[in-house]
Amino acid sequence: MQAAHSILDAHAAPLHHITSSLCQQMQNQDCQNEGQQPQPVVVIATGGTVTTFAALQLQLQEYVHEQVHMSILHRQHIEDLMQQYLRAEGQPLEVGCSSNGCWPGWLTAARAATLAPGCAGLLAMMDLLGVDEVCVSDNDLLDGVVAEMTEAL
Repeated sequence: MQAAHSILDAHAAPLHHITSSLCQQMQNQDCQNEGQQPQPVVVIATGGTVTTFAALQLQLQEYVHEQVHMSILHRQHIEDLMQQYLRAEGQPLEVGCSSNGCWPGWLTAARAATLAPGCAGLLAMMDLLGVDEVCVSDNDLLDGVVAEMTEAL
């Protein structure tokens, strides 16, 4: 986890601002719900980083939207992926399985270079939210805007 913390140090100020605001909102919500049964928290994550992690966790040889969308991404897999990438860093990315790990053909070397920082950021977010897994959405904000516009018609 030391690698995750050193990667995050470069982005500490903006991340602190965002997370402080999020934590304040969560505390306000907790105060409003005092005396009630806590509701289960489902964190939905979207974007290229989490969808890439999900596809790697599922060991997809080809990226398949239907399998990635709404899959569950577990903390342990993210930590394992980060360690695997850090061991392979600086070595050529080989498609298939090798001593550097198993990498599918759809994962480019440029994309693989973003995995360790992406893992660090996702793990930090999960720590702040107190969750060990996230639900992955392969849809994004634009899909939601289009859906709302369609419903309004």
